[in-house]
Amino acid sequence: MCKKSVINIWEAASGGEIARMKLSSVSYADFSKDGQRVFFGGCVDKNCKSASAHVWDVSNGKEIAHISKDFESLNSITSSADGQMVIMSGCEQYDSSGNYPVCTSSSILVWDAITGNELFAWNLAGDYRADFSPNGQQVVASGCDQYDASGDWMMVCVSGSVIAWDTTVTKNELLRVSEKDYPSAAFSPDSICVS
Repeated sequence: MCKKSVINIWEAASGGEIARMKLSSVSYADFSKDGQRVFFGGCVDKNCKSASAHVWDVSNGKEIAHISKDFESLNSITSSADGQMVIMSGCEQYDSSGNYPVCTSSSILVWDAITGNELFAWNLAGDYRADFSPNGQQVVASGCDQYDASGDWMMVCVSGSVIAWDTTVTKNELLRVSEKDYPSAAFSPDSICVS
């Protein structure tokens, strides 16, 4: 694992550097849709026992918010379309009894991108990644609930789910669909459908 990561932001037309930001490790990066902020995250230590997410102002390279969470591994980080929220998902616990370590418990956390305050949190059995709907009013998570890790050369997802929640007020579960393999999920551009 690298000991220090640097995020550089360049202006595409001129090639001029706008900002340079340093972090111990970067696994994920994403711009807000208006291009005013950049969100990035990664492991804090070499064993990835703690993950952090950072929100930076692109115009001056200054940090706006810093969010930390203890994870066994970081699965995903992204922002809502309006740049007001950040979602992070990660594995909380691994089972290493088979030939491959398997994530048995995940957390999905939504934060206010300006204050760093936690808004919502969901805990799931299995290994999940999450994203916002284009309108930012829902979250969809997809992942594997159960793996077969007994094979010699690979592990296989034998049960997966797609789950969607409301983020406006109630954080109610809107949808849960189970599959026989590892599903992936995405919202339609109008935020009405999940596939």
